[in-house]
Amino acid sequence: FQPHHLSLERPNAGAVPVRAKVTITEITGSESFVHLDFADARWVMLAHGILDFETDDEVEVFIDPRHIMVFDQNGRAVTASKLAA
Repeated sequence: FQPHHLSLERPNAGAVPVRAKVTITEITGSESFVHLDFADARWVMLAHGILDFETDDEVEVFIDPRHIMVFDQNGRAVTASKLAA
């Protein structure tokens, strides 16, 4: 997924909540890049507005599973039909 696919509010009924920990917030004018730790992964959320999170704050973010992209060990995109096989 891309940073703008994460949000603090549920964008649609299919989006699922995930609790993540803030590592840093970059305020870039009217938007904020929020760097998150989730499990063993680093995620970045792009949000409109100035978000003033502290390091180690826990936040609930939402992701629509349709935006999740999967890649094989060679870096090639895995299509949905390959995942179903």
